[in-house]
Amino acid sequence: MKHIYVVDDDTDMRNWLRNLILEETEATAVECFEDGRSFLAAADHLPPGLVILDIRLPQFDGLDVLRTIRRGKLRFSVIFLTRHGSTPIAVEAMKEGAVDFLEKPVDPELLLGSIAAAWQKLHVDRAKADRAAEASAKMEKLSPREKQVLHGLMDGLRNKDIALRLEISPRTVEIYRAKIMDKLEARTFADAVFLALQSEAATVQANDR
Repeated sequence: MKHIYVVDDDTDMRNWLRNLILEETEATAVECFEDGRSFLAAADHLPPGLVILDIRLPQFDGLDVLRTIRRGKLRFSVIFLTRHGSTPIAVEAMKEGAVDFLEKPVDPELLLGSIAAAWQKLHVDRAKADRAAEASAKMEKLSPREKQVLHGLMDGLRNKDIALRLEISPRTVEIYRAKIMDKLEARTFADAVFLALQSEAATVQANDR
């Protein structure tokens, strides 16, 4: 299902956007909010989707809403739509992860094109997040020692070198390696390395937010 959320304090604009989106896009649901706080209050319980967001909102502006979405790791793509655009604000919005920044009054065709691009980005981001979550879950199955052996293998060490590093026998390294492959459900060692790298990248990205 494709969900779109319109956050704008202008009632006429909310209604116009809602009608346009329902008539001209594949959106299955459009929900409107008159300010950023009401949207964020509901966000944890909303399905992932696209947010069309005004910059100038009472009490809590659009950039604050976008930053809160990022900190909360919520699965929303954001298009800014505003009458109060400026180059510095647009740059800041894009740095914070906005998909697009459009000025009112907006050409409907331009907005619809932006929505289509945002849907594609959201789909790709969700697929990446799902793969990273799956990789992290599999990595959590490994014991600390198994992770040490895996990292040694990823460093290009031979079994006997890992054995010396960890003060265990080469045969024990082989046993750990077999367990790693089984727990990660990896057909090849390259698959195991790819899962480990996905998990590490997801951890780094989460810590950077």
